[in-house]
Amino acid sequence: MSTDTVPFHLLQWPHPELVKPLQENLASLLDEIQTRNAISLERIEGVSIVEDLSKAIRDFDTGYAGNQEAAMRDAVLGRMITTVRNGVVMGHVFINFDVAFQIAKKDAPLRRLCVYTFVHECAHVQDLHTRAQSLSTADLLQLPIAQPIGLALQIAWNEYAASRLSAFSFPEQASDYKALLQQAITALLASRSQVRKVFAPTDEGRQAALTTALSLAVPVLQAFAYLLGHCRGIGADVGANIPETFVKWTAEQSTGDVFTGLEEQLDALWSTRDAWPGFAAYDSLVVAICRIIQETTGLKIVPYPGGQMGIGLSKAVYS
Repeated sequence: MSTDTVPFHLLQWPHPELVKPLQENLASLLDEIQTRNAISLERIEGVSIVEDLSKAIRDFDTGYAGNQEAAMRDAVLGRMITTVRNGVVMGHVFINFDVAFQIAKKDAPLRRLCVYTFVHECAHVQDLHTRAQSLSTADLLQLPIAQPIGLALQIAWNEYAASRLSAFSFPEQASDYKALLQQAITALLASRSQVRKVFAPTDEGRQAALTTALSLAVPVLQAFAYLLGHCRGIGADVGANIPETFVKWTAEQSTGDVFTGLEEQLDALWSTRDAWPGFAAYDSLVVAICRIIQETTGLKIVPYPGGQMGIGLSKAVYS
């Protein structure tokens, strides 16, 4: 779809005097994003400006069975969700009223941050376009791997790519991502001993340990992907933007090695993204993610063919 024909849905928008400037500013941003990144936005099916993101996404017809609301959080101001229209995977961008209001007014105090929110979600559409060149529709909608690993994989890659593509619009966002990584590491170090406490050699015990481990490790993965992608996007030194807690934590070789491995795999995927051999392109990244979960939480996850996985405790002991 041409950016000239992208529909903007203003659902109960309370500022009629700002309808025209909002539409004009959004259209201008779409052109800038497409030109700046040299990646098509033809897969964006529309932009919805809504009061309640969770409700709007819950009620939205995506064209396929999926729980989009499950990934929502209270702090989310925008979201791109995948849809299927006539057999083609598309992306629909949602932003809330507060973000849209700032974008509509050129002199709004938080305009640059809110523009970044919109640009970041559009960057997810551009990444979707890139992935669609190598992955099947079925794989785009649900990765052919155990769901917990697939979720961690999607978060790590998708946020790295979108952050790298959107960084140009607000370079200062690096400080927020640095703080986010600091918070995630602090939470993990404070609670990771719980993984061993809830584990038991039963289906229920393994599931409890898996849920606990992912709740601690995935935020670290996500924050690291945000920060790494953003720094790559603005050409900044990652080391200069890493929180001190991370530096101290990864000084231990085994911990440092797994994050170095993650960084290398994300960068390698980026450099070869125009020639991925299907889902197999993710294989090394999956290994890197499983190594991080094991090293940081003590839970060993082994993916098996057919969407299965093995779960057990590693030798690491966290108290």
